[in-house]
Amino acid sequence: MIAKPRTGDRTPGLVYGPDGSLKIVVQNESPGQDRESNWLPAPPEGFMLMMRLYRPGPAILDRTWQPPAIVPADRAPGSCAGR
Repeated sequence: MIAKPRTGDRTPGLVYGPDGSLKIVVQNESPGQDRESNWLPAPPEGFMLMMRLYRPGPAILDRTWQPPAIVPADRAPGSCAGR
């Protein structure tokens, strides 16, 4: 069982980018103490990633807003992979 099953807007210590963006690290092992607040632990085997949207606005309901793509860290712009 994973001890920290979720990361959300109420997670203490979340770190946002200068542009207000939020990067969530989804991986099995800790990305390091300085990035753990933005870490969503995942099992070592396959898993399904889900997003809950509470009280969605019109753009979500009419599907004009789409969640950003999930990008492997080694291919993400400004990646901290291997850190």
